[in-house]
Amino acid sequence: MMLGHPVFLGMTKDLELQAKERMTNMVTDYDGREQGVSGKVILGDAAPEIIKYARLQQADMIIIGTHGVKGLEKILIGSTADQVAKKAECPVLLFKPFG
Repeated sequence: MMLGHPVFLGMTKDLELQAKERMTNMVTDYDGREQGVSGKVILGDAAPEIIKYARLQQADMIIIGTHGVKGLEKILIGSTADQVAKKAECPVLLFKPFG
């Protein structure tokens, strides 16, 4: 049984491959500057997947950027960073990457 249109399934696979390539490039760029840099692409709903991955890795801290979503937009769609900060088992450091 197919759960989605083949075009959308192909797009999802393309996006996953692009994300993995970008992650590999980013890890390579930072590996020379810092020890122990790693990255992983995980599919799914962002906040729960981040929390689950941090738990499995026994992370000491999650560091996550926020776009500073406010007002009605935050009420309607929420914020991944906000959800992670509220539900993670370890400390969460939020930062605004762009001024």
